[in-house]
Amino acid sequence: MTRQVDYDPLAKALRPPVDESEEEKIIRLEKEEAARRISQEIDDTIRHERQLRKKKSVVRVLLLGQSESGKSTTLKQFQRLYTPTAFREERQLWRAMHTNPPSSAPERIVRMMETRSSLRTSSS
Repeated sequence: MTRQVDYDPLAKALRPPVDESEEEKIIRLEKEEAARRISQEIDDTIRHERQLRKKKSVVRVLLLGQSESGKSTTLKQFQRLYTPTAFREERQLWRAMHTNPPSSAPERIVRMMETRSSLRTSSS
C-alpha cells in the first residue's frame, strides 16, 4: 500500500485542464488575474478598516498623584507617542511662551516699581 504524502486536493482542482487550447489558457489566466486583483482590493479594504478602527478607539486615562509628581509630563509623553500631530501643534504654543517667558513679567513689575519710586523721590 503506497500513500502519496504530498497529495493536495486543492492543487488537483486548480490544475488547468490537460486539453486546454491557447485561447482557453489566455482567458483562464485573465480570469485568474482579475480574481487576484479583486482579492487584493478586498484585503486592502479590510486592512484599511482595521487601521481606522484602531485610530477611532478612544482610551481615557485618569492620572492621579501628588503635585509635581510628573502627571503633565506623563500626559505629554502619551500625546507625543500616540497623537504626534496634536503634540506638534501644541509645541507651536510652547515656542511663543519661551520667547516671552513668564519670569519676565515679575522683572518688569520690579523695574516699573523702581522707576516709580525714583520718580517719587526726584519729584519731592
